[in-house]
Amino acid sequence: MCGITGVIDLTGVDALKLEQMTSIIRHRGPDDEGYVLYDKQFVCKEYKGNDSDPDFLDYEHIRVPGNNSDRIIGLGHRRLSIIDLKPSGHQPMIKSGVSLVYNGEIYNYIELRAELRTLGCQFETNTDSEVIINAYKLWGKQCVQRFRGMWAFALFDEHNRTLMLSRDRFGIKPMYYLRGREYLFFASEIKSIIAYSGKSPSLDKERLLEYVVHGQLSNKNNTLYKGLLELPPGENMIIQIGVDKLKFIRDKYFDLNDEVIPISDELSLQKQLFENMLQESVKIHMRSDVKVGSCLSGGLDSSAIVALASGEMKDETFHTFTAGYQDKKLDESYYANKVIAHFTNINGHFTYPSHVDFWQDFDKLIWHQEQPFASSSIFAQWAVMKSAAERNVKVLLDGQGADEVLGGYSYFGGAYLWELMKNRQFKTFLKEAQALKQNRSINIYRELARAAFPFFPGLLKAGIRKRARIGASMLNKDFYDTFKGSLNPQPEDSSFRERSISAIKGGLRDLLRYEDRNSMAFSIEARVPFLDHHLVILGINLSTSSKINNGWSKYILRKSIENILPSIVVWRRDKKGFVTPQYEWKRLLKQQLVQYVNNVDLPDCFDREAINAYAKSNDIRSASHLSEFWKVISVLKWLDIYKLN
Repeated sequence: MCGITGVIDLTGVDALKLEQMTSIIRHRGPDDEGYVLYDKQFVCKEYKGNDSDPDFLDYEHIRVPGNNSDRIIGLGHRRLSIIDLKPSGHQPMIKSGVSLVYNGEIYNYIELRAELRTLGCQFETNTDSEVIINAYKLWGKQCVQRFRGMWAFALFDEHNRTLMLSRDRFGIKPMYYLRGREYLFFASEIKSIIAYSGKSPSLDKERLLEYVVHGQLSNKNNTLYKGLLELPPGENMIIQIGVDKLKFIRDKYFDLNDEVIPISDELSLQKQLFENMLQESVKIHMRSDVKVGSCLSGGLDSSAIVALASGEMKDETFHTFTAGYQDKKLDESYYANKVIAHFTNINGHFTYPSHVDFWQDFDKLIWHQEQPFASSSIFAQWAVMKSAAERNVKVLLDGQGADEVLGGYSYFGGAYLWELMKNRQFKTFLKEAQALKQNRSINIYRELARAAFPFFPGLLKAGIRKRARIGASMLNKDFYDTFKGSLNPQPEDSSFRERSISAIKGGLRDLLRYEDRNSMAFSIEARVPFLDHHLVILGINLSTSSKINNGWSKYILRKSIENILPSIVVWRRDKKGFVTPQYEWKRLLKQQLVQYVNNVDLPDCFDREAINAYAKSNDIRSASHLSEFWKVISVLKWLDIYKLN
């Protein structure tokens, strides 16, 4: 896991700014540092930085170059050494006229390297980085179709004078860019692009309104920074470098909607296929030359990962990390301890985030996240990553993605019931409705209404949204009235499959961003075995009855692991995940919150009195309203820290 940066500027690349751009994300890769600059004739020269290995790199320092106008391409890299720890894994990696800066892991690199060798490719390292270069040399841009993993990389080909940016299928690893006719800035984090430009970024007020009102952006490739975009998951961008302009070509190589595969209706066969594929995914996600541990919430998903991973470790100690609370309604330590006690090789570590910790780390959390977050809950994950870093665990597995793929959220219950009604399966509908109420502890009527929501009249929809969300009430009325016409309606999907794909393409991307920034803030690589693309494609195509069965959500996962985990964990009825005591923290931090809202330099798009009223109130107990309050506070903190204009 690493941090990458890059600039194409036909008027000249500033080497000092490139170093600043790369150094600001040192947390993503403190183990090594490297640069390459190309002149107008596309001749390259490599440079080192302060963290470069002095015994390995006999290069000039990046601060040495003189005339900016002679150089039109610059690439920077910060390395977190995970695979092949030797200095030969240094990046940018240059081979046969191809330069690569890369962030991520190609988990099937061992198999690909063996195949590439049989096809005549030579290797000088054991890195997956060199596999990417050789795969590109042999298969071109379609090489990404062969990769299993998570990645964001930039690859410059001297021969055809093109730069290829690529991002993994689900957006596990980040890639941001800012482009113009003669320039392109790109990086793993937004702050790098800000550092190179040297200017305070502009706020996209229309997108801010959309975020505050709806809680997310309808176009996930946008950001709240004007003009600054994300490279979409499952896409390459090819930049052809001309004499006086750049040509940008988008190349979409993966779309989950197109991935339809035939699968037997027999539940036992589906289970066997899923079980084998999950075990294989966990196994290859554990490929590492450094210590691997896991997050452990005590919930089904992380417990499944821990159970399979600890089996792969055999007699070696496997470290797990859990966030706990004194409030038993939120605390999952009981279940985490059940998992830990079930295996002889697990060493469990617990951290107990408090409101004091949260308020003290709030600014750092925002600085690393770079955009606001939907609730205070991500601080639990922050605390877990911090705990792992204190124990020198460099790689952590996590259960992210299972809920979206296997229908773990409560609204999937409503989607399933709605499908049964539409298909006139009334007997099954009544049976599953009662079972969901008993085994999943969800409000059947509310979730069924959510499933039917796309078919409600427009005015009824608007009224429901207004009652469900309080974000708009904290905005200045004039601002809201000015931009409300630009609000994009949120996607409305009715079928189970559509909702699952929408969740993977939508809300999951926010969760992956939170995890990437939280983990990299502490120089930790987070890995998500449930998002192996083979497993996701299988999961999307499994029958709905394999995901919700007799009222049990994620039924196929429960059945796949029921023989290797305690029954009390496998058949839990409740679901929490990474949570924090939002109401209690708001109550305990009331004085600080009121003081902050009164003194912060509030943009004119917000209503100070309204926010202050919510800060003082003890009546906000609705989980969604509490999350929206914390979301607005995070927006104010973000605007303050990044000085957006």
